Amino acid sequence: MILFSNIKTKEFLPQANLSLYKKENNQFVLDDFTHEQSLIIKEGKKRILISGCSHAGIINIKNAAENLIKEKLTHVIGGFHLYNPVSHRYEKQEFINQFANQLKQQSIQYYTCHCTGQKAFNILKNHLQQQIHYLSTGSILEL
Repeated sequence: MILFSNIKTKEFLPQANLSLYKKENNQFVLDDFTHEQSLIIKEGKKRILISGCSHAGIINIKNAAENLIKEKLTHVIGGFHLYNPVSHRYEKQEFINQFANQLKQQSIQYYTCHCTGQKAFNILKNHLQQQIHYLSTGSILEL
């Protein structure tokens, strides 16, 4: 298992991040999410990435994970943060379509959850078909 953070690349970042701040030197500044942690599990031939809400961008996190282990991932589990629960707004459909096309470039199995949003998940499902699955509270995942 490898725990990592400090994602440097900034592709396909969620717009909802623009409303999230951190306190630094007694001032509130836009959060850069360098503290957000993700986990890689290597077991047999499986290379599994587990992320939280993926504020640093799941594509950036996925690429950093693959670069770290010098192998392609087989599974990605985490939120894609395509929905802002505060404003109840989704990323634009064009962004979600481009995002889906990026995910589809590899034969990874994706498991996502609440912060992706049901509407965005449905768009992703249309693109990725059996490559993406929705997890909710109480789901059991056996890989």
